[in-house]
Order: sequence, then structure tokens, then C-alpha cells
Amino acid sequence: MAGFAVACALMFGAGVPAHADLGGAPRLPASATLSSAAVQSFQARTGTTALAATTSGAASASTYSVRESTQADGTVEREYLNVDGTVFAVAFSGPFIPDLQSILGSGAFTQYADAREAAKTADTENGIRRGRSAPVNVQTSNVVVQITGHPGAFNGRAWVPALVPSGLDTANIK
Repeated sequence: MAGFAVACALMFGAGVPAHADLGGAPRLPASATLSSAAVQSFQARTGTTALAATTSGAASASTYSVRESTQADGTVEREYLNVDGTVFAVAFSGPFIPDLQSILGSGAFTQYADAREAAKTADTENGIRRGRSAPVNVQTSNVVVQITGHPGAFNGRAWVPALVPSGLDTANIK
């Protein structure tokens, strides 16, 4: 199990320090908080309805806000923040899977890597082989990580179940 965690750490950039854990402070700047116009565009693109954000980065009276940033490689990363500013979820879409340790944080990344290794071991024991582009769906009591796609077009999301605002459908984390 530890071998897989080390392999994931090397593959997904262990040399890059984690900026924040899920459940911690945001790593994207307040300037990345979606404006009202961007919120409407985001809602139209993703089909969400319970989204609110402010241009100042301050939490609004709604249940959560979203910060979005487009990386140099074209990958769009989003952080979902509770009203107290805690990151309860992250999502990405783009040509590459971003540095998971950086966007999940070391605590959530370790739980993800351990659960993924356990699932891989169970698959091997049951004679199941999954391709490199097979969807990832890791669910523990502390973190959920889902990744789909293929080289050039990946989508992923992760959240801490205990921190998701009451009434928010996790299908809206996109």
C-alpha cells in the first residue's frame, strides 16, 4: 500500500508543496472568486442553481462560493468554499490531471492514495484489470475523489462529506 502512495506522490508531484488541505483555507486568490456574471455563466455551463459568489472574495449569505482559475496548460480549477471560507470541495477540467497532492492537500491525498491502492489490490485479487483511463471513484468517510476522462480531456472533483453545506447536491460540484 505504501508503494502505491509513493508512486502516486512521484507521479502527481510530491516535490510541489501542498498549499491547503480540503477542509482548510483556499489556495486560489480571492481575485479568482466568480463575479455575478461569471456565476450566471457557471450556472448555465454546469446546471447548478444554488451558487452564489461575491467579487470581494467575502462569503455571502448563501451556502457557498466558488473560486475559479485557469492554469497555463488550460486546466480549469475550482475551489468551493463554505461561508466561513473553508474549502469543502475542489473540481478540475482540462487536458491534464493537475497535481492532486496540491489540490487535495496532503491529508486528503494520503487517504485517496491509500483507498485507491486498497481498491487496486482487491481488483487484482478478483482478476479485474482496469485500463489507465478507467474512471476513478474513491469514497471514504472523510473524502470522495472522482476522476473521469482520457488524455486531453479530464474532469475530476473531490469533497469532504462532513463539510458539504446542508442541502447541496454534490452533483453540483463540477
